[in-house]
Order: sequence, then C-alpha cells, then structure tokens
Amino acid sequence: VSLLAVGNCSVSLWCSPLPLAGQKRQPSPGPHRGAHLGRRFFQNTVLDPYLWQRKIFVCNTFNVLLPKPKKKAKLTVVEVEPTDGKYLAFLKPDKPEWYIETYIGIGKSIGSFSKSEKETLKKEAVAMGCRPLFQAWNNPRDRWELKRNVIDMVLFQDGAMATLGIDLQAAMSEVKRVLKPNGRVFFAVNEEDTKALGGQFDMGLQDSVADRLGFELVAANRGDCGLVAGYMRIKQKDQSNVKTANPLRKLPRAY
Repeated sequence: VSLLAVGNCSVSLWCSPLPLAGQKRQPSPGPHRGAHLGRRFFQNTVLDPYLWQRKIFVCNTFNVLLPKPKKKAKLTVVEVEPTDGKYLAFLKPDKPEWYIETYIGIGKSIGSFSKSEKETLKKEAVAMGCRPLFQAWNNPRDRWELKRNVIDMVLFQDGAMATLGIDLQAAMSEVKRVLKPNGRVFFAVNEEDTKALGGQFDMGLQDSVADRLGFELVAANRGDCGLVAGYMRIKQKDQSNVKTANPLRKLPRAY
C-alpha cells in the first residue's frame, strides 16, 4: 500500500492535524508523532487503505479533544455496541499523563459474539493496559450494571448508532445516567448513524435524540472519508460562566 494513498482524508497522517476551533490542546509536535500513530494503527488491524483513512481522521480529531484529568488519573471507558474496538486506542493520550484503567463493552450484540470477536476486543483493551469487561444488553428496558456517574468517557464507533436503531434513545439514556457530569461522549459516525441520531451537525444536533435527552454537541469535524467525529457532553445547568469565544460551544458544527 502506498503511503500517499492513505493521506487524502481531510486530516493527513503526514501533516500536523489542525486544531478544532477554540481548542487549546495541541497535538504533540515533532518527527516522532508519525511513528507513534503508526504503532497505534498497526495494532490488530489489516492494511486496508479505506480503514486507514477513517482511522487517521478519527485519531487526529480525538487527539485534540481528549480531556485533561489530573495526572496519573485512572479513567473508565464504555463503548456502546462495540464490534472491533478500532478507535479505542485513540482515547489514550500521547503521553502517559493519565490512564484508562477499565474498558467496558456494552451492547445488544455482545451476547452473540463469537469467541474470536470477543478476543479481538480484549486484545485492543489489553494493548492499552486496561481491564476489559463486557455486558450484554438485550432488553432496552434494562439498566446497565453500572452505578450512576461513574464513567469518564463513552465511545460510539461508526455503525453503532445505526445498529441500535430504535434502541438508541434507551442507550443514550443509560449513557446519561452513568456518565460523570464532566464526562465526554466521543463518536465517529457515518450517514446511517446520523439518520438514527436525527438532527444536523451543522445545526448543533438540535431536536436530535441526544438533544432531547439533555446532551449538547461541543465539537464535530467532518472528514472526506465519510465520517463525522467529535464529542458531546451533558448540558451544563448553569451556562452563565461558559465562555462562548469558541463558536463550537455556541453552535456546534461539522466543518
């Protein structure tokens, strides 16, 4: 595979990714960044140029949106309706300033996973140094086996929201219940996912499933690879002290 063949997504592996509007966190500079990304991409993957395009885009987008917890903090991540964990590594910071201690995969398909499918997810989690756990969620009326406000980050990869379909609202309700007040819901969605979610990214996902349940879109980035990536959070009760210099905070948009 030609290295140039995978560099035609909106953010190239071989160029410093552009920060999202208003974001202060900058990607790690220097020549070692390419090698670092390379290691993350080769992890349990096949050399598929289209997969590389999507992963490059998601990695560089998530990289400027990661939280800044206290040093050596140990975070917990839930992935909703996981398949292969291909974006899990991109929730890990470049430098070991904090860690993901536990990965929890929850979804309708978990119960029907083959041994090899579950092993794939386990490998992705173990490669990050975190403990993998799984929960089958067959009834949307059931609550996840998690306490309230204990999760730091949630991940939806492309295809997850579309797979959930009419159960997306129930899943997002559970996300809101288990997410910490300052937690982040990361997503990389395709066209079918966007239809399931409702709303438009350039309109801040107004009247979407997420909006109606009390989430707000903080940042979104549209790639040439058919994906929109970014994160949401639970709407802040007191908006009086929220700075609006960042247009993405006032009106989140995909660009």
